[in-house]
Amino acid sequence: MLNFWASWCPPCVSETPSLNAFQRKFKDKGVVVLGVSIDKNDQKYKRFIERFHLGFDTYRDPDSNISAEYGTFQIPETYIIKDGRIVRKYVADQNWMGDDIAQYIQSIL
Repeated sequence: MLNFWASWCPPCVSETPSLNAFQRKFKDKGVVVLGVSIDKNDQKYKRFIERFHLGFDTYRDPDSNISAEYGTFQIPETYIIKDGRIVRKYVADQNWMGDDIAQYIQSIL
């Protein structure tokens, strides 16, 4: 999973706890969550990581180069990637612990 986010984005804040829980639930099944923040302010980015105790790796892309390569202009946006191919894209915040997402992830493992 590749999740684009920012500390100043209310929907990103909203989905972060369930994204953390999702990583904990699926990490032993080989699922990896990778976050890419478009925060320009390094301190705000670091405070967000500390506040939510992120359980997945995240990197800062202040110039939005990576998100632009993916065609992401609205955040949060999350790509499900399997075998190097994007298999699904979620736009807007999600409940990553919802049954529909869990069932989908199980079906592609």
